[in-house]
Amino acid sequence: MGVVVEKLNGMDIEEIFSRIIDAHRGRVGSIIVYMGVVKTSSSRNPPLNFPEDAWYILNSEIEGAAAKYMTRRGILELRIYHTTGSPEVGETVIYIIVAAEDRGSAFDVARKLLEDIKMIHARLST
Repeated sequence: MGVVVEKLNGMDIEEIFSRIIDAHRGRVGSIIVYMGVVKTSSSRNPPLNFPEDAWYILNSEIEGAAAKYMTRRGILELRIYHTTGSPEVGETVIYIIVAAEDRGSAFDVARKLLEDIKMIHARLST
């Protein structure tokens, strides 16, 4: 399936896992999920806040960042689900799901993709 970037709207995580496993039957060795939750922020680390009107720009930027990781050996699928607007403390704002043949690749890509998304956020927020 490649790269999927969607709004976070009542997703069913078990259904997503099943779809990933079915699409890559016999190859998936690991699915890593990063779930970002808003904590009390500091001026140094504000929460990810994506304006509704920036949705299409944001998706394009995230898809571009994610696509470069699809060429990595063992990476099977990347899914990013995120909110828009001003999130409240305790609210889930992003899921990054990485399916790979091995856990090392999955963890590495999840961490790097999160950092890329944070840089996109910083750039679009200015």
